[in-house]
Amino acid sequence: MSTPIIVDDDYTTIPYLLRQGQRINLIHWHQIDERWTYETMHGNYCGRNQSSWLLEVNGEPRAVSRAMWAFFT
Repeated sequence: MSTPIIVDDDYTTIPYLLRQGQRINLIHWHQIDERWTYETMHGNYCGRNQSSWLLEVNGEPRAVSRAMWAFFT
């Protein structure tokens, strides 16, 4: 299992990734015992990160805060 990269509330991070042509997809967020889950072709993974949404950037799992996701959308 790969370890998600935590992206802080740096409002330049997501726009920078987009300018670099990277593909970003929201995976899953649901609060069950403060857990997020996400699916990849390698299987299902879960972790404890109450304050984050999970994104996939070019096929790599990354976590991003709710504040950042609200800004991004």
